[in-house]
Amino acid sequence: MDLGEVKTKMQRCVDFVRSDVATIRTGRATSALVENIVIGAYGGTAKMKVIELGTISVPDAQSLTITPYDQSIIGDIDGVCQDAARQIGRRAGEGAPNPARADDRSKTPI
Repeated sequence: MDLGEVKTKMQRCVDFVRSDVATIRTGRATSALVENIVIGAYGGTAKMKVIELGTISVPDAQSLTITPYDQSIIGDIDGVCQDAARQIGRRAGEGAPNPARADDRSKTPI
């Protein structure tokens, strides 16, 4: 292996770790939570990521706003995001920490 090949492999590793760390749930909203969700847009004929279909903004620590470039796919984005939220809630009920509950507990006086 030459030095150029090693640098390329190491950069790929760093990029992977950065993308993986960006999706860690910290109780704060971040666009990384939804940008890679795949949506069957335009009646399911095109499989695209949310980041390809519109802009994602974070107005405050608890909210995400997705503004699609094409208003006709709002229903597709909404349906998939609601399904993803149910999956997160289901996993939270199975033992994974729920950020809302953890936040409430941290404010409770001992």
